[in-house]
Amino acid sequence: MQQFFKVVDKGRTQVPLQCDWFGKFQSQRRYPATSKFTVAQFLAREDFRKRYDAGRRVAITELLYPLLQAYDSLEIEPTWSSGA
Repeated sequence: MQQFFKVVDKGRTQVPLQCDWFGKFQSQRRYPATSKFTVAQFLAREDFRKRYDAGRRVAITELLYPLLQAYDSLEIEPTWSSGA
């Protein structure tokens, strides 16, 4: 964080921790969220498609990672100041 605050104003910045909300992401929320996406949507990404077509490994965790990033984005509810 020391490096981060060299370029970001610490007094105007909140740094939420994932552990504050991720515990709430239990299976009753996780499984419905995963049903919103298809394998085809993930394979539309060039990086996954190339590896899949070449017979190389694509781990399930790699497919879940973008979903978890989206969940993080919703939870931190970023606010942007027009006076920056």
